[in-house]
Amino acid sequence: MSPTSTLKTQLQAEENKMKEAETKKKQLENKITEVETQLQDEEQNMTEADNKTFLEYTIPEMKKLQRTEENKRKEAEEKVQNMKKQLKKLNTEVHLYTQILCFQLNQLFQAQEDNKKKLRP
Repeated sequence: MSPTSTLKTQLQAEENKMKEAETKKKQLENKITEVETQLQDEEQNMTEADNKTFLEYTIPEMKKLQRTEENKRKEAEEKVQNMKKQLKKLNTEVHLYTQILCFQLNQLFQAQEDNKKKLRP
């Protein structure tokens, strides 16, 4: 074999090794892309699971809070209604006592007038 043919053979062998290395590199790049895609999918799944868990926890808590607030509102409405009834009752009592006082005052004036008439001949 001549030195030129030996060099050509070596060159061809090196080119084949480079092609194999390029092929391996592309395979590895493809594998990296595949793994990155899987990682993104898993992250998305985790995010969705976290969101679902958050909602599963939050929605019942919000409903519970809503019921609590509704109960508080109902209690407040009942208190307002009771206070209105008490106010109406008190207004009625005040009105009655006012009438009684007016009647008594009228009787006092009447008695005073009667006493004046008795004192005057």
